[in-house]
Amino acid sequence: NRNVLLMGGKYVKIEGNFFNDIPNPINDDTYGIKAVSTQGFVINGNSFTGSNGNSTSFFSYGIVAENTGQKGGVIYNNNFLTSLDYGIQTQDDNQNLKIRCNKFAVTGNHR
Repeated sequence: NRNVLLMGGKYVKIEGNFFNDIPNPINDDTYGIKAVSTQGFVINGNSFTGSNGNSTSFFSYGIVAENTGQKGGVIYNNNFLTSLDYGIQTQDDNQNLKIRCNKFAVTGNHR
């Protein structure tokens, strides 16, 4: 249900990947990339698609950034295509996180 989980890393690059058919959540949230307490990362040029379906309790995310701290990170030039509940979710301390030039689908189950 989850593709890439970064925990406490530094200076990681995730570039040019396809995260296809991120599952429709059944009993927990799903995501393509989740960065937790990871700093100085670059997430660039990736594409994300979800599976069809819709849950009322759990959600599908392209990218989740949580507590990126003092060095933050950069999320740019990614494509969030169809059937995701959310393209990008941020939570906790992301004061130096930069999000720019991403493309979001106009169709699908986006909230």
